[in-house]
Amino acid sequence: MAEEQLQEIIPEIEHYYPLEKIALIASKLNGYTVDLINNFRELYDSLDIKFPEINNFRRNSKFMNKNGKSNVWKRKNRFKRKEIEKFLTNSYIKQLPDNNIEKIKRVIITNLNKLNEKKFTIIVKEFIDQLEELMYFESYEILNNEILNKIHMDTYFISLYAKLVKELIINKKWQKKMFNILDNKDGQYYWSLNRLEQKQKEEEEYYGPFDSVEDALDDAFETNNYKLSFCKFIENKFKDRIIYKNEIIKSEDNFDLNIFSKNRYNNLLKFLYSTYDVGIFNQKIIHHVLIELLNTYEIEQFIYIFDILNKGPHKLDKINIKFYEDKIIENLNNLTITAKTRFKLQEYFKLDIKNSNTFDILASLSSNENTNDYYPKNDERYRNIDCIISEYPINQDYDNSKQIFVKIVNYDIFYSKIIQEILDANDSKRVYLFELLNKLWDDFGKFGEEFELFIIKKMAKDYSNLEIDYPYCSKIFLDLITIWIKKNYADNQFINKLKNNNSEDEDEKYSIEIFNEKITNQMKMKI
Repeated sequence: MAEEQLQEIIPEIEHYYPLEKIALIASKLNGYTVDLINNFRELYDSLDIKFPEINNFRRNSKFMNKNGKSNVWKRKNRFKRKEIEKFLTNSYIKQLPDNNIEKIKRVIITNLNKLNEKKFTIIVKEFIDQLEELMYFESYEILNNEILNKIHMDTYFISLYAKLVKELIINKKWQKKMFNILDNKDGQYYWSLNRLEQKQKEEEEYYGPFDSVEDALDDAFETNNYKLSFCKFIENKFKDRIIYKNEIIKSEDNFDLNIFSKNRYNNLLKFLYSTYDVGIFNQKIIHHVLIELLNTYEIEQFIYIFDILNKGPHKLDKINIKFYEDKIIENLNNLTITAKTRFKLQEYFKLDIKNSNTFDILASLSSNENTNDYYPKNDERYRNIDCIISEYPINQDYDNSKQIFVKIVNYDIFYSKIIQEILDANDSKRVYLFELLNKLWDDFGKFGEEFELFIIKKMAKDYSNLEIDYPYCSKIFLDLITIWIKKNYADNQFINKLKNNNSEDEDEKYSIEIFNEKITNQMKMKI
């Protein structure tokens, strides 16, 4: 034990004592007991130690600097500019330490994270000033990739990133730093690219000669400017959009990941529109995008861009709308589209689309029930339902709607249809549809009572299908059910009925679980 403890102590004292002193201590310990080893520090403290002669570590000491840190700086020779000016050929060259790609990324990411509408001008100015110090040919590609990464994640700030790109394109000061302008002393100028990885001098490429620095820069900017780099980058991303489509297909079995993949693709398309909106691209690029999406049968993405376009300041005229209407009719013959896409298309185009929709999902009964009460769409009762729901948001004539409603027998069909309209409606129209239901619940007790069964057997069991097309339907359903509960139609066991709701069908069982997680568990009011 004594020998082991000694081995632990010796490295510590060796730092302060010469070897002969250590040998003396070891000889004294020979044959001593463990107790002496334990008291070794007392012996250690009693020894007379001689420290270095210089104990005052002053500001000018060779051991420490003024901050008390080790001074390892070595003085370098300094020259006045006029003494070495004849050796200088390029004032633009700036060297970075190793791993400068990561340094550029760090600066770009930091500024992108700070970007906001309120301090946009100040942040962009600071950003450009920092880019000017890190300007190399490769900086364009790093900048474009980092902006794209932000676009994928920050849907809300997409238009702000487009504004940033516009400012970067306009400002030429930071872009100039990518070029080395050389003078051959005969009044002729050449330019070369300033790269992160410097080539051997004999391999460097120069372009010229030119009569002035301005002429050299003009020529350099013709083939190497940020707008050209950015536009090519975005064009290539759109051409290679199969990558986004593959991500969506691979994630079909994972709902959250699938929505995430769809949002990444939609954000790229929205950014394309935003670049047109701020004036980077002209209208031709939007038409090119829309036509390409139609040619590859991406109807959902087509209507996503078309909808944004027509809700903004750049609405298409009737000729353009008719052109796309004809194109869509050609493409829809062999395609199945979602309910959301179907109703969006019908908002802009006159189309006769017979694909399945949310109404069909809700109107059809569960797998263990019959469908005898389902109305044919040419039935007068179906037309009455359609008339009430379509007319009330326009004229708010409740008395007329009430008279027509009396003729309706099957409330399930009415609920199915109005919920479809609520999901597809804009905010203002949705308010009127909620109002219509409110009044009908007040006036028709049987109608209000039927909604409980509809929630349990239809809404809950088909919720997962609806959520794919309408990610925000949980909030809409929760608001709707909350209004209904306040009418006192639900009994005290309503929430328990929802939680105990079950099905032998695996899809319906999964749907009920999601419905309870996102809606039932959120009902905090007392029934």
